[in-house]
Amino acid sequence: MGDQIYQNGTSTVYVVTRKSDKVRFVMKATVKGTIENEKERVKGENALLQLINSEHVIKAEEIYEFDDRLYLFLDYMDGKELTTIIKHFHKQYSDEFIKFTIWSAAKGL
Repeated sequence: MGDQIYQNGTSTVYVVTRKSDKVRFVMKATVKGTIENEKERVKGENALLQLINSEHVIKAEEIYEFDDRLYLFLDYMDGKELTTIIKHFHKQYSDEFIKFTIWSAAKGL
C-alpha cells in the first residue's frame, strides 16, 4: 500500500500509484466494520464528485467494496488540503486572493 497521509475514526487515506501507467491517486479506505450510514455517505461523496466536471474540484475515479470496506480512488492533488494551507498562511493572504479562492471554490460547486 502507498504512503498514509491522513487517518480519522472512519477512514484512512493513502497516496497510491497505479501499476499500469504510474499515475498517482489518493485512496480513501473505510475501516473494516464501518456502519452502513458512513458507507452510504462515502458512496454519496463519490457520486457527487463523479457528476461535477470542473477544473476546481478533484475527480473521483473509482469506488470498490471489498471485505467489508469501501475504497474510493480520487485524483491526486500535489500539495496539502486547503484547510491546512489556510491555517498556515492565513495572515499572509490579501483580500483579493481570498476573494479569488472563495470564487474558485464556489465555481467548482
